[in-house]
Amino acid sequence: MYYQVFVSAENQTQANDIVEVIVGKKLASGGMITHGPSRFWWKGKIASVDYYNISLFTIEKKYRDLENEVRRISPEEVSMIWRIPLDANPEFFKWIDQSLA
Repeated sequence: MYYQVFVSAENQTQANDIVEVIVGKKLASGGMITHGPSRFWWKGKIASVDYYNISLFTIEKKYRDLENEVRRISPEEVSMIWRIPLDANPEFFKWIDQSLA
C-alpha cells in the first residue's frame, strides 16, 4: 500500500528540517511544502495562524517509522500527521519503490 502522508509545521525552518530528516532516512521518497492560513480550535478558542503543510510519499511498511520520527523531531504539542491511500500511475509507484530501496 502506498500513502500520501501530511504533516504540519509551524514555520519554514521546521518544515525544511522535517523533510530533510524523513527523506534523508528514506522514510519517504520525497516531500512538498506548501504554506497558507489555518484556523482551528486550540485550548478552547479558535486560533488563526499560518501553517506549513508537508506532503510526503511512502509505503505501508515505512509509515510507523515515519510517524515516530516526525513526533521525535517536531516541537509541536500535538503533531498533526495523517495519511491517505495513494492511487497513482505505475511510474509514480515505481519511483517511490526505487527511492525507498
